[in-house]
This record gives sequence, structure tokens and C-alpha cells, in this order.
Amino acid sequence: MTQMTTPHLNPRLAYLADKPLPAPAQVALAIAVVFVKWEHRRRSRIALSRLDDHLLADIGLKREAAVHEAGLPFWRH
Repeated sequence: MTQMTTPHLNPRLAYLADKPLPAPAQVALAIAVVFVKWEHRRRSRIALSRLDDHLLADIGLKREAAVHEAGLPFWRH
């Protein structure tokens, strides 16, 4: 397993880098990650729905595929 270095880490907090998170913090972090993914999907689908046909063609999508993807709920892949 490779060790990651974080040169930008605050020296006063460096001792925490090698310690695992407590279980409640792991759960909270996992939930936060899910919310960030959902928000990213929501924003991406809104942006996709606003593209015109020329831009959709540039990325290789047809209008029907874009409408379908944009219509999906944020929690679905």
C-alpha cells in the first residue's frame, strides 16, 4: 500500500493524518460524499438539458439521449 503525502497539511494537525476516523465520522463522511455526488449529478443534468443540438453533437449525443439523461432523478446513475 502506498503512503500518501499531503504537503499542504497544517503542521498542527499532521498527527491526525495517520489515525483512522472514528466510526461516526466515517458514516458522516460517507453521507457527505453521497450528497456531493447527488449535487454534481443534479447540476450536470441541468447543464445537459440546456445544451443546444450543435453542442450535443460535439459531445456525441442526440437530443433524445440528452433529454432522457436530464430527466433522470439525481439519485439514479
